[in-house]
Amino acid sequence: MKNLLALALLAGASMASAQSQPPSAADPAAPAATPVYASVFSGPPAGVERASTRWQDAHAAVARFPRGHADIVAAEAAQQGPTPAAATPAPATPTAPSHHH
Repeated sequence: MKNLLALALLAGASMASAQSQPPSAADPAAPAATPVYASVFSGPPAGVERASTRWQDAHAAVARFPRGHADIVAAEAAQQGPTPAAATPAPATPTAPSHHH
């Protein structure tokens, strides 16, 4: 039994030495994987429009609103129609606040 155990230990030790050990990271001569370059600008970031507009067309679209943001808000409101809150009139007389002590 002792011989069989010794034989198994020797076989295990020889197999372990047959396997290559990974190179030490501190060894400057150790082989290293070649880094793969991938540009961060390879594609548009998430949320960016993929379609492009000619700058002349963009300028013409902005020129339709000479007063800027005020005209854009008015145009958007006209497209949406009246909102339910705007269609309902406010109460004619405000109620006096009540004080509870």
